[in-house]
Amino acid sequence: MKIKISYDEIEDLFVNQKYNMSEISRMHVIAVSHVHRILKKRGVDTKSRGAERKFTNEQIEEIILLRMDRVSITKIAKIFKTYPIVIEKVLKQNNIVQTTKFNKYDFNHEFFSEIKTKAQATLLGLFYSDGYNCEKHGYVSLKLGAIDLDTIENVKNILQSNHKIGFSKISGENRQDQYRIIFHNRKFSSDLARLGCVQRKSLIKKFPKLESSELIKSFIYGYFLGNGWITYDKENGLRQYDFGIISTEDVVQGIKRFLAKNNINCSISRVKANDNYPLKQLAVGGNIKIVHFLNWLFTDELQIMKRKYNLYLEAISYLANPIREL
Repeated sequence: MKIKISYDEIEDLFVNQKYNMSEISRMHVIAVSHVHRILKKRGVDTKSRGAERKFTNEQIEEIILLRMDRVSITKIAKIFKTYPIVIEKVLKQNNIVQTTKFNKYDFNHEFFSEIKTKAQATLLGLFYSDGYNCEKHGYVSLKLGAIDLDTIENVKNILQSNHKIGFSKISGENRQDQYRIIFHNRKFSSDLARLGCVQRKSLIKKFPKLESSELIKSFIYGYFLGNGWITYDKENGLRQYDFGIISTEDVVQGIKRFLAKNNINCSISRVKANDNYPLKQLAVGGNIKIVHFLNWLFTDELQIMKRKYNLYLEAISYLANPIREL
C-alpha cells in the first residue's frame, strides 16, 4: 500500500499535534500497523502515552456552540485546522453525537446592513472593541467577563437572537470566568468587516465613517463599554477621576477630533515606550471635565452594561458632593 503522507508528517501529527495512531490512520486511510511501524523506525516511543489533541476549555465551548448552531463538523474542523474525526471526538466527550437534535438558531443577520440607529452604532462600537469577526469562516463572537453577562443578554435581545450563551471557566489569579455568544452568518460577518470590524482588527482598525454626530457618539459609547474605563486615584483623601480608552492611533485620533467638536478636551499618550507600537491611550481627566464629559456620553444612550452605568452614577454622585476619604 502506497502511503501518501511523509514520515515527517506522521511523526509531527503524533508527537507535536498529539493525535493518536488510530486518528492518524483514519485521517490518511492507512493501516494503524503502518503508522506504528513508521513511528518505531523514527524512534518514537508509542507506549509511554496515549497521544491526545488538546483543546482549551474556551475552544471546546466554541466547538460546541458552532455545532449547536448547525455548523457542519467538517467546517468546524477547518476553523480549528484539524480533522473531522477530532471534532467528533470532542463533541462525543461532551455528549453531543450525530443524532443530537439542535434548535435552529436565528437572529437579525441584517442588523449591520447599514448604521441608521443608535442601537446599531452602539453595538458596532462594542463589537469593534470586544468582538471577534472570523471573516474566513463567516462567524462573529462576543466574549465578556462573567460580571458583564447582562451585556451579552442585552446584545442577544437587540439582535432578536435565540442563541445559547456559552460559559468558560478561566483559571488563574485575578482572571474571571467568561461568557460568549457566537453568530454564524456570512452576511453578518461581511457587513461588520465592511464597516471596519475586520478579522485580527486589534492593531489595524480604523475610525468608522458614520452619517451623523449622534451615531458617532453612540459608536464611541459602545466602544467604551468594551474597552474603556472610569477610575480614580486619591489626592489628600479626595477622588480624582479619570476616563480612558485604548485603541489604534486612527481610532483614538478620530475620537479626539469628535470630542473637540463638542468642546471636550482630551489627551493621547503612548501605551508602551516604543513610539512605533500601534495602540494609544485617550484620556479625559480633571473632575470638572469628567462630570461634563460623562453626562454627555451617557445621556440618551442604551444602558446595556449595568457595571459601567453604575460606575458613571457613582462618579457623578461623589463629584456632586466630594467627601475626603482615608
